[in-house]
Amino acid sequence: MNNSKSYRTRIQSDDNNSHGGITVYTVACNLSEGIQADVFAFEHDAYLYLVDRAEGLADAQRIELVQLAELPDREPFWDLFKASVSPLTSYRIESHTLQLQANLF
Repeated sequence: MNNSKSYRTRIQSDDNNSHGGITVYTVACNLSEGIQADVFAFEHDAYLYLVDRAEGLADAQRIELVQLAELPDREPFWDLFKASVSPLTSYRIESHTLQLQANLF
């Protein structure tokens, strides 16, 4: 069964611009209810989504992870995240820079 959805999000060109490209952040979660993958235009949004989707977190851990997501150093975030989530799940965030081309039509 395919439950894919497509959304269009417009952002200012200077908000997420990497020399003619755009950086997107993919969040993949292997949860008890199945595999989910979502794409975000901003890294911070990807981390907040990850905290929201994580299984096995207590409310206090979620609050602390949201605070750690604000920091530029991601190591404390991942240390707490890995120690707190259900061991039956797995998570990953990757960034990809897509090079944009001029409209050829």
